[in-house]
Amino acid sequence: MNRAATLLAVAVLSIGLRSQAQTVLPSAVATEPRLRLVPQTTASIIADLEESPDGTRLITHDRRFAPRLWDAKTFRLLRILGGAQDPITQVRFSRSGSTILTQGTEEIRTWDATRARLIARYPAPEGAFFVESQFSPDGTMIATGTS
Repeated sequence: MNRAATLLAVAVLSIGLRSQAQTVLPSAVATEPRLRLVPQTTASIIADLEESPDGTRLITHDRRFAPRLWDAKTFRLLRILGGAQDPITQVRFSRSGSTILTQGTEEIRTWDATRARLIARYPAPEGAFFVESQFSPDGTMIATGTS
């Protein structure tokens, strides 16, 4: 992998819920869309970008196994959130910004956003796959949609 980072201009906007989600989830509302330059250190296309509520961190992923946590001011890579056994399909910060959620089809993981350490793993129900996930407004629960 080339160590030189390429900068991408990406509009940070909220994304509506996917129609295949089986659980009714509140949709995030973007209050101030803004343009961010995001370092890309992968040959793959960045699939998701989420900005922490306080604007200090960014999390990206390219639909592979390890989302990346960045410092939003310096564009320094803080940590790679690895260890997933299935490709990551989405990443999210809790509203407080203290927790990160990474979702694959077979497992959801929560991470401490400050220390970038794994908090918990939640496997999909047997025979089902995760298609959507969202933190509750207070960040204490996760609503999921499966198929």
